[in-house]
Amino acid sequence: MKTVKVVFIGQPNVGKSSLFNLVTKSHVEVGNWPGKTVVVHRGEITYGNHRLILYDLPGIYGFSTLTQEEIVAREAILAEKPDVIVVVADSTIPERTMSILIQVLELTGRVVLVFSKTDLTHSKGIHIDYRGIEKELGIPVVPVSIASDMEMEDLLKAIIDVAEGRRGRREPLRIDYNGLNEYIDSIEDVLLEAGLPIDLPSRWISIRLIEGDKILEEQVKAIIGPTMWSRIEDTVREAHRLLGDPAAKITEARFKLIGEISSRHIAKVKIKHGTTASIFYRPLLGIIISIGIYLLVFTLVFTINTGFPLNIVFSALGLDSIALLLEEYSFSSLVEKTFTFITSLIQPLSSSNPILYGFIANGVLGGVASILVFLPLILLMVLIQVIIEDSGLMSRLAVSSHALLSRLGLSGHAFFSFMLGFGCNVPAILSTRTNPNSLERLRLILTLSFIPCQTRLIVLLAFTSATTRFSMGLLIALSYITAIIVFMSVNYLLYRFSSMDKKEPQLLMEIPAYHRPLARVVYWKTIATVKHFVKKAGLIIFTGSIIIWLLTSFTPTLSYTDNVGESIAAVVSKNIQFITTPLGITGGSAWIISIAIITGFIAKELVVSTILVATGCETMSSAMRLLGLNDLQLLSLTIFTTLYIPCLATVSAVYEETKSIKLAFSVLLLTLSTAYIVASMLYHIASLFIGFY
Repeated sequence: MKTVKVVFIGQPNVGKSSLFNLVTKSHVEVGNWPGKTVVVHRGEITYGNHRLILYDLPGIYGFSTLTQEEIVAREAILAEKPDVIVVVADSTIPERTMSILIQVLELTGRVVLVFSKTDLTHSKGIHIDYRGIEKELGIPVVPVSIASDMEMEDLLKAIIDVAEGRRGRREPLRIDYNGLNEYIDSIEDVLLEAGLPIDLPSRWISIRLIEGDKILEEQVKAIIGPTMWSRIEDTVREAHRLLGDPAAKITEARFKLIGEISSRHIAKVKIKHGTTASIFYRPLLGIIISIGIYLLVFTLVFTINTGFPLNIVFSALGLDSIALLLEEYSFSSLVEKTFTFITSLIQPLSSSNPILYGFIANGVLGGVASILVFLPLILLMVLIQVIIEDSGLMSRLAVSSHALLSRLGLSGHAFFSFMLGFGCNVPAILSTRTNPNSLERLRLILTLSFIPCQTRLIVLLAFTSATTRFSMGLLIALSYITAIIVFMSVNYLLYRFSSMDKKEPQLLMEIPAYHRPLARVVYWKTIATVKHFVKKAGLIIFTGSIIIWLLTSFTPTLSYTDNVGESIAAVVSKNIQFITTPLGITGGSAWIISIAIITGFIAKELVVSTILVATGCETMSSAMRLLGLNDLQLLSLTIFTTLYIPCLATVSAVYEETKSIKLAFSVLLLTLSTAYIVASMLYHIASLFIGFY
């Protein structure tokens, strides 16, 4: 087991000791630093295969060595030679508490920056681009709230990453001290010439000497001798004579750097307090208004993404030209047209080299298209989420829904994730990060996939268009109601039967005042979330698309085929088609439904295209007739498609949020088994009432 030494450092009252106690779970030894009366806390924990020895140093403002606390803090860093230094800054006063960070970075790049009290920033109108600061400084930046266990996990991972060299700066930070640079360089040259045997950056020593560090002066003088030391003294005197107080100039340069970083990555808005928020605190009116807001949001997002449902509204009003424009120039349509055009450019390959053509057109381009097809919807949903959160509305939506959700084992924190799921399950799962209850968050991650997203709605519309006995609207409504009941029921069962989660749902949160969302803050958060999805889940989706192409394009003898009925996937589907028997789907049509379910795992809309391609039909109605599926079988297929895992992107999101392959497979098995049971039950119950199988 590898030992990692970690010191926590920061200004007084930034929440450093509270964070230290949380990380060490209060398993702390208290003692004085050798030779001093200053108290230093020591803790030890095991994380993975690492033994972490942690020190909580006294709060200091710098390394001036004017106080016992500053002397102890510096000695601890220089003598103990920690593998990682955790610098804690207060996110409610970030500029003021980041000065110690700059001084530490001049000493070493093995630093993790923690912003504490992040749960208070929103109410104060403070917005911090943590990823932007991380990128600029080259060190991990971890925002934490004492209430969130997940953020503690992020901190420990960052510490290990820095200790093992995967993250952090390779070299200490170099600040431009303008006129002082030549004097710093001159002192550094003397130290290098003298061969100073101190395992510290020579530039850092030079800066400290020019600042007037008395303790370091004595140490260096004793090592390099009076001749060399006199040259350093001459340089320091020259700097004082020509530039005034070098220490003041150095401090000024550091704060200038902090100011520049803050101007780029920290935004503040004026908070306005009003009385209109009270309507959200009324249980009935608040939930009605909240749902109304989301209906408007979804209408906007869905219309931009696919044209639906406003295209139907305009068609009903006789404005077919506007409806057509909405469909033609929706995000999804534009992505489809783009890839159709790209595919047409390589069309000549289809005759000369069909395998290469199929690989590029359906494998590579299909994989990229699978990612980009989700991108507009995820981008829009995340954008709306950030705007609602940044404006202060999200907290009020949580309050208004808490009374209802608490009866189902959920708190108001879950409302936003639940509603986002109707747009796309991926941002819904990502949004659970803000939930302070780790067990509730886990339950949501396991069950949010039951919520029918927009792409499943597209499949539902296709299926219900083929029904003759049921009303199209009734079947869609039944699918949504069933999905919501399943989501609530499974969540409630997990809540009630969990050995750990016995507390009644609580909603403890600060309600920030309303304010106009800042464009750059919305940009920071939206881009960070979308980039995270594309980077992490994109590779999994692309790989999955290639695998599906291979399974649907090659026979068991590894011969290429453009007939999906001869493919490996078809052979497998025909061998397992018995599993659709309880759904009422049997005979020669069963394998086509099975393979559609498999391809639908990549992207749910592929369920429709697979059925149409396999049957050679142009409409779902004709495909269902060819397959011989009656309305009851169509009902069971619709319910099953509504409930089973929506897509590979959702499984990827589950894995990224939990870092657990077991939990990702658990979601897959939970949704598949639940969809199978519920669809089968509804089919047989409906059969009893209608009187035929």
